[in-house]
Amino acid sequence: MFFEGTVVLLLEELPTQISYRIECDKHWKTKDIAIRQERLGSTTHRTLNVNNKQTWKTKESVIPFATGIDDVDLEVTPATNTLPIRRIGLKEGESQQVDAF
Repeated sequence: MFFEGTVVLLLEELPTQISYRIECDKHWKTKDIAIRQERLGSTTHRTLNVNNKQTWKTKESVIPFATGIDDVDLEVTPATNTLPIRRIGLKEGESQQVDAF
């Protein structure tokens, strides 16, 4: 399963469009992320993936500080908060701390 979205905002006072697609397994654990940013006629792409041992990678390298983390938090959208909420299955009034990068 996956979810995707697009956010248009001012980033460093410049109009910016950020599109993302996050693919998850059936337990709402992140597997792959694709992010595309357009600003001033320039487009950048970033892809991340995470394996079953919670090792996060870009195309080029492992991201050591993210090892062991289940979730990504894209600060431009609250949509990424859905991942731990769905996975943990809290009942009304319950809370739990989660780590994301």
